[in-house]
Amino acid sequence: GAAATRPHGSRPELTSRPSRSSKWTPFASDKTTFGSSKWDKLFSFLPIALLVIFTFLPSVARTIFSSWVCVPYDNYEGAAPDGEPEVVAYLWSDPRIVCGSDAHTELKSVALVFVMMWPVGMMGLFVFVLVYNRRELHSGKAVSGFAKAVRCLTGGYKNEYYWWEVIEVTRRLAVCGWVVLIQPKYIFYRLIFCIGISILCLVATAVALPCKRPEDNFLSIFAQTTLLFSFGACTLVKILAAADVTD
Repeated sequence: GAAATRPHGSRPELTSRPSRSSKWTPFASDKTTFGSSKWDKLFSFLPIALLVIFTFLPSVARTIFSSWVCVPYDNYEGAAPDGEPEVVAYLWSDPRIVCGSDAHTELKSVALVFVMMWPVGMMGLFVFVLVYNRRELHSGKAVSGFAKAVRCLTGGYKNEYYWWEVIEVTRRLAVCGWVVLIQPKYIFYRLIFCIGISILCLVATAVALPCKRPEDNFLSIFAQTTLLFSFGACTLVKILAAADVTD
């Protein structure tokens, strides 16, 4: 039969089976794995989404944090009647809302949810995509579709500094967003906070020179230096305009 036609000593062909050690991942780069599946569409959209998040993250975060910023106003020119406060604080972003009222409490509850979703959540997203693809990004050879999609965050940096965008986003969030939580009456603390963050990031950038092109390093250092001088000028103006400064 069939055994007689098979050459002596030959083995029957075995059907190839995938190795048990091989593990499928939705972020694989093999076209046969997901082809034109939903992951391809996701990876093609991911760079645009990351760019939009990177652009609007500080400004939207500042709007969310303004839900805690209150500005006090004198309630009466003279002595306040019994039971009436002499000073009433109104919300900086919406003067119709009295700070401490039920409406303000409800607004802060909603804003807290958005804080977890936007500045905290989106920052966590940046960290996740970089950590997940750290081996490919550090080697400079993005093979998987996921790693190629996040190159928009790392393309301008040296391979060993693929994570530097996290530093930049943190700096922008700190001086544009988180600083708003310091109440306006403590304006000097705001300026000191911004100056401290700016000095740390400026020194780190000057020492590391994370960008691939020298001109990008120069522009980054120049922009941060200009911002630092702006904060210094604001501090000087506030000192000169302080009510307790006399000739």
